[in-house]
Amino acid sequence: MRGKELADTIRFFREEGYAVCLWLSDEFSEEIKREAAEFAFDEKRDAKTERVSVFYDNTEIAKIGMRGEKEKLRALSVPLTSMICALYEESRKAVSETNEHDIYRKALQYIKEHYTENITVADVSKHIGYSESYFGYAFKKKYKMPVSQYVRELQLAKAKDLLENTTFSVSSVASYVGFDDSNYFSALFKRYYGLSPKEYRKAHSTLV
Repeated sequence: MRGKELADTIRFFREEGYAVCLWLSDEFSEEIKREAAEFAFDEKRDAKTERVSVFYDNTEIAKIGMRGEKEKLRALSVPLTSMICALYEESRKAVSETNEHDIYRKALQYIKEHYTENITVADVSKHIGYSESYFGYAFKKKYKMPVSQYVRELQLAKAKDLLENTTFSVSSVASYVGFDDSNYFSALFKRYYGLSPKEYRKAHSTLV
């Protein structure tokens, strides 16, 4: 559903002789408010207009106004209220999805900038302003892996690049990507790629 349907309905009522006007709260999307702008309340012009409030979860989200009989306004407000509430739900969902996208984008950006610093889920969740337990659960549900694994995979991918394109020692590579223990790094690298760091470098180095 889009704001055009609401606007077309109000336009139809006006063509039938009902001077319907509308106020929408700021929670509606810009698209919906733009579609309904031509029917907005004018405080001076519509000072004596009868008004019916539209509520969603006990919060006023809109007002429907009409000059004329109050009973006719109440009757006309029934289909409009249903449409307005549906549009409000749509707007809230769109905002929620946008916010969620921004949150994960911010989290991934932080991880990519700090993955060599042994960051934890606590560090990431603090950066984006969420509790550690909630963010850890949400991240795992979305990306099918915990934050710690995501960080490890970035570290090991960078280690592969360094082994292929530099002459850094294995211990230096391990330290560069965030491992304090080069033996643990070597064991984990082999678990992931089937070769030790030295074997991988021998097979894939771009340097003569």
